[in-house]
Amino acid sequence: MPGPRTNANDDAAKLKHVINTFLEIADNDIADSPVGKAFASEGILGFVNDFLNLTEDDINSLLVPPDDPGGHYLPLSVLVRRKLITVIALYHDASRAAGGAININTVEKEDFDHFRTSVYDHTDPIKPWNYNPIENRNTLSHWLKNTKPTKSDFKEFKDDAYWNRWQERFITSLEAAQLLHLIDPGHKIGDAALDTAQMKWLFKILQDCMTASTAKTIVTNHISKKDTRKLWIDLCEHFNNSMTTHIRAQTISTYLTSTRLDTANWRGNQTNFLLHWKEQSRTYNEMSTEKYTDNQLSGFLEICVAGTPNLSQVRTIHATAARAAGVTKPWSFQEYISELLNQSSILDASNVSNTNPRARRQTNKHEMYDFCDDDDVPVYDANVHDMDTPITEINAHDQGNNPRHAGRIHVRMNKATWDAMSPEDQATWDKMSDGGKVLILTYASNRGAGKSRK
Repeated sequence: MPGPRTNANDDAAKLKHVINTFLEIADNDIADSPVGKAFASEGILGFVNDFLNLTEDDINSLLVPPDDPGGHYLPLSVLVRRKLITVIALYHDASRAAGGAININTVEKEDFDHFRTSVYDHTDPIKPWNYNPIENRNTLSHWLKNTKPTKSDFKEFKDDAYWNRWQERFITSLEAAQLLHLIDPGHKIGDAALDTAQMKWLFKILQDCMTASTAKTIVTNHISKKDTRKLWIDLCEHFNNSMTTHIRAQTISTYLTSTRLDTANWRGNQTNFLLHWKEQSRTYNEMSTEKYTDNQLSGFLEICVAGTPNLSQVRTIHATAARAAGVTKPWSFQEYISELLNQSSILDASNVSNTNPRARRQTNKHEMYDFCDDDDVPVYDANVHDMDTPITEINAHDQGNNPRHAGRIHVRMNKATWDAMSPEDQATWDKMSDGGKVLILTYASNRGAGKSRK
């Protein structure tokens, strides 16, 4: 805002100073100059009362009236328009630095030239000197203008078993958007209209994201008031204490206490396995009321890697070295797993293929392998395990590679083909029987070879 209106004569003198000093137009020439005519045509008579109210678009739209009644209006030159815009930017910048509105008559040509050549960036929008970004950010009009609901920022919740991980990501997304107060029951509402608009926005997000049956029902129960704080309390009370959560905690506990790396048929490198194991331990301790201590977790992990040559002796070697050095401080779980990661990274690095990828050729085809095939044949498995792989998927792979299934045909595809498929197509493929996959691939192969024209 330019500020309160000033005396008309004083204000006209300020505008004359701008034209004289910054545009270098003498008093006697102002009336006949293009800028003088344009200002007079639009009724711009003073600096504070009129000129400072102009936006950049307004200045760029100023037209010079013709001398002849039948003539055409012409725009001001680019140089004049740019200088006028720079004057407004200078005024607000200098006033902001001074902590109050300055008198433009005190600004000399040298100050103007220094500002336009060394300070002013014409790509930055001009903000009034008394603009308060915090106050403006919290207004309802600003919120409605700049914020639009988007589902892509929030992950879909479609399985009760993954409540804890979804909850973490949801809270993180709200924190990033500075909207965590929308699920905080202790929040003191300052702007009721803004708070209501924000809760409606978040409620729409939850409507889109909550696709699990129970979660969808809980969201629907709050559709009339759309109070996201009460909705969040209900969601947490249900899923934090649900039987699904307890069952998942038991599943993770079984995984932590019974998994052995050398027999787990882990589809990935050692580093990802250790990170996955660590993540599961963290998830368990957040879900369960009976948390595992650092010492217990270290013991479970030591047993887990006992059959893995490069990892099995890490804790023992450290304990021996510590006793020899007279160190009595116990090794924490974090320190233990950090050293395991150091050792695993060495092995993983040595297992990287030295083959030039540019010299390799890969056919875009599906492949069928018998479980009795030569183990040395390199294949891309459709699923490679990493830190985020669910335990249920790992267990499913273990069951799929059970010796009881020896002799069965297992249908696989190369990694490039698998990655090219959409998640929906991947899910559909996984649900098909091997026999069905063979029929489809055999038909496609014969058709591509010209053996079938059906």
